[in-house]
Amino acid sequence: MEKRPRPLVRTIVYIALIFIGVLIYAYGWQVTDINLEEPREPQRQEQVSRALHGLLNPDLFERDTRRQTAYAYFLIPCSGTPLAQPEAGAGQPYITLSAYCGETRDTVEIEGFNFRPHSEGYVRWKQPGSDTARPLGALRTDADGHFKGKFKVPTVGPSDQPHTIEAEISWPVGLPRPSEALKVTFERMVETVFLALMATTLAVPISVAISFIAASNIMRSVRMPLGGFLATLLPLPLGWVLGRQAFQPVVDVALDLGHRGWLGAPILAVLVGGLYVTVTRPMLRLRLTPNTWLAGSARYVQMIVVSAGALFMGGLVSGVGTQVSLALSGILGGILSNILGTLAELLALLLPVFGGLAGILILGSLAGTLLDAFLERINSPFIQRGLGLVLGTLAGGLFLFLAYRGVHDFYRPGGEAPLTIPLALGGAAAGGLLGLVLRADYPLPVGLIIYYVTRMVLNALRAVEPLIMAIVFAIWVGIGPFAGVLALTLHSIAALGKLYSEQVESIDPGPIEAITATGATGLQVIIYGVVPQIVPPYIAFTIYRWDINVRMSTIIGFVGGGGIGFIIQQWINLLQYRQAGVAMLAIAVVVATLDYVSAKLREKVV
Repeated sequence: MEKRPRPLVRTIVYIALIFIGVLIYAYGWQVTDINLEEPREPQRQEQVSRALHGLLNPDLFERDTRRQTAYAYFLIPCSGTPLAQPEAGAGQPYITLSAYCGETRDTVEIEGFNFRPHSEGYVRWKQPGSDTARPLGALRTDADGHFKGKFKVPTVGPSDQPHTIEAEISWPVGLPRPSEALKVTFERMVETVFLALMATTLAVPISVAISFIAASNIMRSVRMPLGGFLATLLPLPLGWVLGRQAFQPVVDVALDLGHRGWLGAPILAVLVGGLYVTVTRPMLRLRLTPNTWLAGSARYVQMIVVSAGALFMGGLVSGVGTQVSLALSGILGGILSNILGTLAELLALLLPVFGGLAGILILGSLAGTLLDAFLERINSPFIQRGLGLVLGTLAGGLFLFLAYRGVHDFYRPGGEAPLTIPLALGGAAAGGLLGLVLRADYPLPVGLIIYYVTRMVLNALRAVEPLIMAIVFAIWVGIGPFAGVLALTLHSIAALGKLYSEQVESIDPGPIEAITATGATGLQVIIYGVVPQIVPPYIAFTIYRWDINVRMSTIIGFVGGGGIGFIIQQWINLLQYRQAGVAMLAIAVVVATLDYVSAKLREKVV
């Protein structure tokens, strides 16, 4: 029978836990420096009241203003000669003083006549030769346009030139019109919305690709002999160089044809139609005897042809896109042509990178397949360990060599790297020992390794706030919305990659098994078994991410990321709270609108 703790012991434990909790909370109170005395200070209360009054009274509209001004002269100190005062015409406003000379801190009565009834204004003091005025107090006229008040002579130095007392009232006239703050806010808010849109759309295709390798249910079954995996890694640098050089002529020809719009567009249309037919219809496949050199050769020829075709289509898209952007610039101006031209240029810059990645894939797959075929014919444990030792030594040395040189060249480009050889030898020793212990035929869970590495990278990117990313990108590409787009794109890739991958992990395996049983290819299984299950949630997550990016873009603008946040920072720094209130109201309206629209779209699509 289980022995229960005594009530007294349980009570003591509870009291100890409560006491520990109180100590933790008290320490947190001290660390966060909570002070309830400062909010009670009159100066801080006045500042907060002024800020809230401005934020809650946004400067949305403005009207033309008319003014009435009257002057009087005041001399410090008094002299024996009476001081001449400005003359006012019949019916014109004027002011009188109880004294027209005196000393600093004297109290003087002021009275005004013939002003506009029931109006408000100010009394100001101007020193001789100065254009700035010092406020002395507010005034309000009665039904007869008369006001009366007192002021103290400010502390100023003596002068033989008279000082000026100015009484001015103002009132709005005409119909209200949008204020300058409202116009600037509208422009910046449009920039903010499209900044978030661009970041979301750029992140979606990358996140979709990442979601499959970050899904455990897909990557768990991917296994590979240790020797084959190491053989795949060894030729990666060579594959990068050969891929870029071998596929570059294909890219150049495609770009040249694409720039000839009359020729590139029909070719692109034919290729897209052929791709659609190939994907949606059962593919004609050559029946070959398994495990023959002809079947293996055909596989790699197919990989080369597919890679060359994809790069060729990418070059055509870039070239045709450039020509279309130039044609639209003469019709629509820069609204649509700029984005098409930029995307076409970006694709042209990425095509050599894709060529290098294709070379890595082809050469690495070839090396891994050859070694797997060799390992299937070797049953000797001695040879298996020997291969593991050799391949592990080469892979470990190459990995640490490239990693160290990459980090060293990043921090000290062009400098000497004294630890290159020791680290390479250390990596070779560690890799050789691992290969010797595990043997070349050890079934390595490559899929899980890729899965955990991908998840670790996504978690690391999500841990960095977009605000920090925007600071780095603002230094790199300059202050403006482009830096904000890059920061939000990088953070969106990490967030959407996680959401998308979790959705892939939760798909129903039934349709996949049914489609596989019909003899469909792997690509057809993904298109008809996986994609229909993930498209609706992918759309919902994408729309929600756009909503998040709109709100984030208002913050990254504070550090130069463009958008509405940039102008909010300027207004707050200048204590222009009414103008900042306009921006706050615009943010609330846009976020509420996007939330409503996204909810409706999710209802229709999902």
